[in-house]
Amino acid sequence: MKPFPEHTSLDELQAGLALADLSAQELEMWRDLADAEGIAADAQLEWIALQLEIDAALLEPELIPDSLVATLNAQARAYAAPAAVAELVELKTPASSRNNPWWGWAVAAGLAILLVVQSNKPDSKKPIPLDLAKTVFIQETPDLLRLPFGGTTGDYASTQGEVLWSDLKQQGYLVLAGLPANDAKRSQYQLWILDPTRDEFPVDGGVFDVTAQGQPVVIEIKAKLTISNPKAFVITEEQVGGVVRSKQEKVAAIAKK
Repeated sequence: MKPFPEHTSLDELQAGLALADLSAQELEMWRDLADAEGIAADAQLEWIALQLEIDAALLEPELIPDSLVATLNAQARAYAAPAAVAELVELKTPASSRNNPWWGWAVAAGLAILLVVQSNKPDSKKPIPLDLAKTVFIQETPDLLRLPFGGTTGDYASTQGEVLWSDLKQQGYLVLAGLPANDAKRSQYQLWILDPTRDEFPVDGGVFDVTAQGQPVVIEIKAKLTISNPKAFVITEEQVGGVVRSKQEKVAAIAKK
């Protein structure tokens, strides 16, 4: 290990590495000290360090090469995918910055910070609210089937709404209002899809709960089998978890062609 000035500490060099202002000599000092202490480099900080290994003296003071920008962009993608959830912005060399010999290092530091921030972002693929998903579904479904729901009798007489379905997407939604709230410890609602072209028995479309009495709800249809020509959608109230075959003792709503 090479001797270092007494005032130079690993903490100072770590800070300099994070800020991307280490010289080539200081970078070498940091590596030797880190090795001695058994400290591994952070992947994002190491990326900055790799850029700093380029000898600043080799750069023309009046021009930062476009090739450097391309290299930084390429390396940013390599570090960002697949671990980081990032939408990287292509960097361009501003004409007003080409005569600034420090512009390249600013790019390096900026990209590294972007990677750190993006890799710590929450998952951007969280499901959108069902009411919004339903609206988008209506707008983007060319074979949209819409059938009105009607309640039956007794407790379910005030039930109304509609079913939205697409054979192409094998996807759909129930839009319901007035359906009585169920006690989730005792029963659940279950959707049945009647498709005579595939089976004499209705297809299970999934179970769901209504937690607020009479409030409008949007339910995603979860058909267990492929549906090609639905003729009717029936909602029944069943035991918790649903049933394989419904006795249809409690039919809450029906929508049919």
